[in-house]
Amino acid sequence: MITPGTGTNRGASAFEWCVFRTAPLCGLGIAAICGVVAGPSWSISLGPLPWLFALFVVGLPHGAADLPLSRRAWCGTSLAAAWLVYGLTMACVTVVFMAAPWLTLAVFLALSVWHFGWAHAGNDDPAAPGGIVRVASALAHGGVVLGTPLIAWPAETTDHVTRLLALTHRGHPPFEAARVAVLTTGLIIGAIGLVSLGVEVLLTCRRDAAGRRLARLALETGVFAALGWCTAPLFSVGLSFLAWHGWRQMADLADAVVGVRPGSWPRLARALARIHVAAIPLLVPTWILIGAAWWMVSERHTATDLAILSIAAYVVVTPAHELLGHLVRPRTGSAPSDPLGRHPVVTAAVVQRPSTSRHAPVGLASWSALGRRSGRTAS
Repeated sequence: MITPGTGTNRGASAFEWCVFRTAPLCGLGIAAICGVVAGPSWSISLGPLPWLFALFVVGLPHGAADLPLSRRAWCGTSLAAAWLVYGLTMACVTVVFMAAPWLTLAVFLALSVWHFGWAHAGNDDPAAPGGIVRVASALAHGGVVLGTPLIAWPAETTDHVTRLLALTHRGHPPFEAARVAVLTTGLIIGAIGLVSLGVEVLLTCRRDAAGRRLARLALETGVFAALGWCTAPLFSVGLSFLAWHGWRQMADLADAVVGVRPGSWPRLARALARIHVAAIPLLVPTWILIGAAWWMVSERHTATDLAILSIAAYVVVTPAHELLGHLVRPRTGSAPSDPLGRHPVVTAAVVQRPSTSRHAPVGLASWSALGRRSGRTAS
């Protein structure tokens, strides 16, 4: 996503900046303020809500869009092979999760720090050689989003993890040192986040418009930290996933799946509808599996159990989601410091878009030309 007022499609970029960055940050900030003023009780009650909403809108669908995106990068036997690897990865993760749940959750948490942070960091257009700024930004933001709740809410986080294992591993013996492990993990993630934040600040000071960048960095990390500290962990992480990570990916998914930038409300509405429809082939079986598991293993069929089972689904799916991106990246020649900040799969779909679509294939360097074409061809 480009900074408002830059490029050739100034109106569209300003709209996207407002809708996909300013608005969600304001929403997260309001939730954090409510946590400070009203206490955490309301966020405990509403904890499952972001996860349940994400099952149907933006959250899970942004991952299920892997199917239409992969179809734009491959065809025939190559597409079948890619999805064979995708399925085998999920099967392997499931086996490991059943055999070593705590190890799997630790790896998933580390992957989530990177997944959250990397998607965020790409929107700042780092210019440092090797993408150093982006790597530091990824670890800093991912560390703050996921490390803060573990430090501030170790008992509650432990309860959620224990419940997850109770639902997925019936008869699994409780881990006596779980609370200490959760707090220690949070401190490690938080320390990595703080060090990375310091590196990002030092490198940002050497760039153009350093004051503006530092102010934005302070605002964003402050909001994430306040949200994670003042609201319940299930709520804060779920809201960050839904409103910051998943929602911001919708802009580039619209470009890759629909073929236009969502530079106005009508175009945004049409793009969101088409993205969710395109994701249905993966969404429906996922909904069935989660619903069936919830019906069979949850004694009281609570909303919290359904939310926690959805997290178990992300544990299984996220490694395959990341792997698919790395399989696509060599085909496109996209560098790790892709200035558009897209997930590799999204980048591939844009670069490899067939010439029969409304846009000819474009490279990363032709972002401005894409903006001009989108403005002329989009209805």
